[in-house]
Amino acid sequence: MVMDGVLFLAARTARSQAYAQAMQRAALAPAHTLLLAAPPGGTPTGEPASADLGKLPCPDLSEALEVTAARGGWDHEALHSADVNDGELRATLQRLCPRLVIYCGYGGQIVGDALLDLRVPFLHLHSGWLPDFRGSTTLYYALLAGQQPAVSAILLDQRIDEGHILMRRRYPRPAADVDLDLLYDNAIRADLLVRVLRRYQRRRALWRGRAQSPGTGRSYYVIHPVLKHIARLSLHEDVAD
Repeated sequence: MVMDGVLFLAARTARSQAYAQAMQRAALAPAHTLLLAAPPGGTPTGEPASADLGKLPCPDLSEALEVTAARGGWDHEALHSADVNDGELRATLQRLCPRLVIYCGYGGQIVGDALLDLRVPFLHLHSGWLPDFRGSTTLYYALLAGQQPAVSAILLDQRIDEGHILMRRRYPRPAADVDLDLLYDNAIRADLLVRVLRRYQRRRALWRGRAQSPGTGRSYYVIHPVLKHIARLSLHEDVAD
């Protein structure tokens, strides 16, 4: 099923691979797919992975985005720049006139005002229960706090992780031997993406969502390697319990 007006903007990352494969399994095909160029130095090809993620499918990191798109018969094109704020992308969005952009860019890049001013909603899957856990390392801080990991689907605005919340979901704590960054985190984000898109298809429109109150929650960014290791050790404690 082609999702009319939905555009998938994807960096060449494991997360984009997980998103693309999840959409294909759910028979939800974006009307257009734009692939950002590889960053300087390229992106290494992943190896086939197998992990027990419970009811969540394990992403196949060896399957390139172009392969997934071609297998699904998706309309897709490669951009010349890896920069989400490059003028080429803005011009392409103006040409395609999407009604919704599924955004999965490179880490550290922030969607700028030139794109947000197009008034096209950018859907982002944030790994954390908003507004309590903002930032880029929230999965680990949730584990340290003894909580279940979570994903929040938001619409991007000028403030980091403070856009309207469309949907939130908590997930079981992963097994101790699972790769948290490449497999588990991407799998739970992909799962919520599919749930949001199914609702979008049923409604044929976005819903209002929940506004976040300024000043609430806490932001987490750089995590010390020792804290990261302690977070992983907590998963072994789950098994012992």
